[in-house]
Amino acid sequence: MTNYYKKIINKNFSNKAYDYENHALVQKYTAKELVKQLSLIIDLKNFNHKNIIDLGSGTSLVGKEFYKINQSKNNLFCELDLSLEMLKSSQNTSRNFLKIQSDIENLPLQKNNFDLILSSFAFHWLSDYQKNFSNIFCLLKPQGILAFCLPVSGSCEQLKELNLVNINDFPNMNYLHNCLDNAGFKAMSTNHQKYLQTFENAFEALNSFKKIGANNKFNNQNFSSKKFANLKEFYKKNLHNSAKKFNLDWQLYFCFFRKNV
Repeated sequence: MTNYYKKIINKNFSNKAYDYENHALVQKYTAKELVKQLSLIIDLKNFNHKNIIDLGSGTSLVGKEFYKINQSKNNLFCELDLSLEMLKSSQNTSRNFLKIQSDIENLPLQKNNFDLILSSFAFHWLSDYQKNFSNIFCLLKPQGILAFCLPVSGSCEQLKELNLVNINDFPNMNYLHNCLDNAGFKAMSTNHQKYLQTFENAFEALNSFKKIGANNKFNNQNFSSKKFANLKEFYKKNLHNSAKKFNLDWQLYFCFFRKNV
């Protein structure tokens, strides 16, 4: 992913930072479910004297869920995100929360330093999974845990079928698992879930991405201004006032892996 593209991502999410949680329904669900599932694998209530980091933390959805279970003042909880505005919008003011503005693909972090690395709805932005999982592996202490969730292939197929905009592909579950194995991780638990969002029409479904700043996921670079104007007119005539509901499927992959060295 180029620096130019990352600047666009940063700008779009920053512009929506303070209204993000009003519209990020699937992101809220995955953050809550990720921490819930993690609590079934390890004893989060007594997870003390640990270094923890949430990669792509956004408005601290994961951090808030984590703190509901674990309120230890002996942990250091780091939140890292590309957008400074997303970090600033977070309500976590505890001295135990350390905010870091940085890029997941260029982590300025010490190796063998973290007991737990978390991420929810962020890794699908990565451009090189093998490289990034290898880098994350190095950040963990021996027996450290990587727990993350992301949308995978099969997500948002309803929008693709409209053939109105190009949607970047989401990663395949088997490919992700192979990259994690190659990086040295050992699986603790994985599971796949389906999350359904219902909108008034397809226009509202597309607009939901824009409301959270994720509209750059849609690649419109091949659209001329005239073609985009025609597309907009199509929405007005055919979708915006439609009485038929529009369903959007998310295929979610929850992964829990350990650094067994």
